[in-house]
Amino acid sequence: MTFGMYTGWLFIATVVNVAAFLTQIGWNGFGLSEEWWTIAVLIVAVVLAGWVLTRVKNAVFTLPIAWGYWGIYQALQGKDVSQGVEWTALIGIIPLVALAAYAFYRYRFAVMPAKSR
Repeated sequence: MTFGMYTGWLFIATVVNVAAFLTQIGWNGFGLSEEWWTIAVLIVAVVLAGWVLTRVKNAVFTLPIAWGYWGIYQALQGKDVSQGVEWTALIGIIPLVALAAYAFYRYRFAVMPAKSR
């Protein structure tokens, strides 16, 4: 369980650090607005998290990512930014928690699947 939580946290921290780096160097986003790039990154991160979950097979993996999305949503509330990013972060929590619940159910209510004999 600990490794799943840590790996999930590293995943979302890496996404945020890459976005911060691109902002710092003044990347223009190929002409797309910051809002659209943020929404795209949030969506791609959910898809990648689902793919990584199939590889690491740890039902807890996506939960810290969902927590990170909650933090993004909370940080944007009341700010003068478009609500599209807020809603994308909030809605992104749903598939992340659903993936964790599905993996937990699939592994017969264990964090990881039992080893075959």
